[in-house]
Amino acid sequence: MRDPLDGYPDVERHSRRDGSPEAVQACLQPVKDALPAIRRLIEEVCTRKQLFAVHTYLFQSRAMGTCKPGSDIDVYLALEPHIHGETVDRHGVLYKDTGVKVICGEWAVAFFTDLPEPIKRRLAELRLDLFLGVEATPPAKAEYRGKPYYLDLEALP
Repeated sequence: MRDPLDGYPDVERHSRRDGSPEAVQACLQPVKDALPAIRRLIEEVCTRKQLFAVHTYLFQSRAMGTCKPGSDIDVYLALEPHIHGETVDRHGVLYKDTGVKVICGEWAVAFFTDLPEPIKRRLAELRLDLFLGVEATPPAKAEYRGKPYYLDLEALP
């Protein structure tokens, strides 16, 4: 998927991580363009892994308006704690300095090892990074605390 930020004449402004409303909209555009594919892929992953997501959030740089060309699309699946608490506890790691356990990064790769190759390929093509946790909202890195660092993926048009 070609990122609409690639080749923008004002990419330098967005690369300064200004978080302006214009930057937020520019960072969201690739997500909006790929939203049907993103939703289908998340649904397919959840079905294959028997995950029950209570909420699905876009978070970090794309939601904050601080993305750069080529930034990935970070999605947090807030899983049902009573169903998935043990799974997150067993397979998750503490995320950065948040004190919140999530399945992400190389641990997510291991967790998703049994997914069919076409699903893994689509995740990579969309640059979709899935974070799984049982907290109601995504973990906030220090630089995001106190700021609107996530959006309800289902609320995007």
